[in-house]
Amino acid sequence: MKFIADTIPNGNAKLHLIAGLGHVPHMEAPEKTNPPLIAFLKEGISKP
Repeated sequence: MKFIADTIPNGNAKLHLIAGLGHVPHMEAPEKTNPPLIAFLKEGISKP
């Protein structure tokens, strides 16, 4: 999984694993998924 994050240009990716969730974590456990997702989006995208 880290390999995929490492292929995103400009280091604009983060790997955040949440144990016990499947392919739709935002629907299975939004209380676990949304906080780190929102925090990441609030950081914005760094420019090259």
